[in-house]
Amino acid sequence: MYEPNAIVVLPDGTQLTDSGARREMLTGLIAGGSGMPGVPRKVLIADDIALTATSHEIPSGATGDQATTVETAEISRRQADGSWRVVIDAPAFS
Repeated sequence: MYEPNAIVVLPDGTQLTDSGARREMLTGLIAGGSGMPGVPRKVLIADDIALTATSHEIPSGATGDQATTVETAEISRRQADGSWRVVIDAPAFS
């Protein structure tokens, strides 16, 4: 999903640059079972770079209160094989 030198910027400003830290963050989301359905908001592509934005609703119980909506932003790069990998991931970009 991520390029080797990708960065994930968490809501508190923490920057995850290590692949192990990114894996741990994603594993925690999956293990939490929050099931964050996403609705694509924007996709902008210029050559081999893409900017995407998605709205995710986090169901009640996952945050302890009511359902909340989170806006994300990602910058991805097209790989030589045509696939896309994330370079910058801001999972709570607002």
